Amino acid sequence: MARAEAALSGAGSVRVFATRGPGDERARALEAADSGASVIALLGGDGTWGNAAGALAARGIRTPVALLAAGTGNDFAKSLALPAADYRATARLVAAGATRRVDMGAVDDRPFLNGAGFGFDAVVCEALARPTRLRGPLVYVATALRELLTYRGLDVAINGAARGRRLMLVFSNGRWFGGTFRIAPDADVADGRLDISTYGDVRGLARVPLFARAIRGTHLRHPAVATWRATETRLVFDEPPVFEADGEFARARGCEVVVRTWPGALTVVAPSATAART
Repeated sequence: MARAEAALSGAGSVRVFATRGPGDERARALEAADSGASVIALLGGDGTWGNAAGALAARGIRTPVALLAAGTGNDFAKSLALPAADYRATARLVAAGATRRVDMGAVDDRPFLNGAGFGFDAVVCEALARPTRLRGPLVYVATALRELLTYRGLDVAINGAARGRRLMLVFSNGRWFGGTFRIAPDADVADGRLDISTYGDVRGLARVPLFARAIRGTHLRHPAVATWRATETRLVFDEPPVFEADGEFARARGCEVVVRTWPGALTVVAPSATAART
């Protein structure tokens, strides 16, 4: 916190709104906006960023947010080529007034910034909540490998089609997931759509090479993977499903779930779109 505050002080006066516990970043972000902040710096990872950004977007607040990395994967920053781990570089972007409008998504009324998923990745995120000695991006890989061969899959009907068994269903705003996986290599955070990928009922050891290909971003060519882009997708499950949003575990309220985009919902301190594509 002190290092981030010192770096940002070079771009102007800084006031700290410290969180009191998990999820409190939503209230603190709104408090900062209500105080008249010209930029709101969010110190954390994808979960913190998504929670705070969702609270701001739900209120229609356009105050730019600066993303400062202090999480495990910090995936959304990669899609925007943000120097999120370099607080001084971020402060220079703040001082220069460099901003971009980006999309968000929502599972029913639960917003997300980087991505959301049902099935295997939700089970992994639930497992990640358990104590572990591992740190950094490898914690997701290790946890996923542990769960890979035991997860049974989920049954879901997509946009009125016949219900089928899936290993995983992912809605991507950003390109990266889990700190290591190029889950949606061609996703555009400002095109008004989510990149959607479904993974068929792959079983046993056949899951391992598919998992490995996701690290390189070549999994989308696998015959069990289908992809498309959409602004809204309707899902029907046998029971209220669990899902993950920006790496945080949640459960839907009902069996019918709508996943949609919030186009241009957030203003982010960021370099130009050209820089992000390089």
